[in-house]
Amino acid sequence: MPDKQTTIELATKYGTHLATREIWGQKVCSDIKALLAMSYSVEVSFKGMESASPSFFDEAFGKLVEEYSLEFLKQHLSITNITDEYRIVLNKAILRRNGLKKQAG
Repeated sequence: MPDKQTTIELATKYGTHLATREIWGQKVCSDIKALLAMSYSVEVSFKGMESASPSFFDEAFGKLVEEYSLEFLKQHLSITNITDEYRIVLNKAILRRNGLKKQAG
């Protein structure tokens, strides 16, 4: 059975400024994990976002690598409407966490 699809519009659901690891990063990560656990493929849209900090990216997306393989995330998580600058920050967060996972494993 194919995955169900859903979209999280960050600006609409959480606000246009996401700058904290402890509040917004954890909430976004938790919401994505819950949807993945229910067999959803998740699109996260940055449409309308004005700012997001590196610590937000690390907590919201980097931490997903601790529980899911990169291959799984590539198949079930898509990031849309993201600027090139934020794409770099996102990739760094994921690669950093993946490196830590490999060192620990």
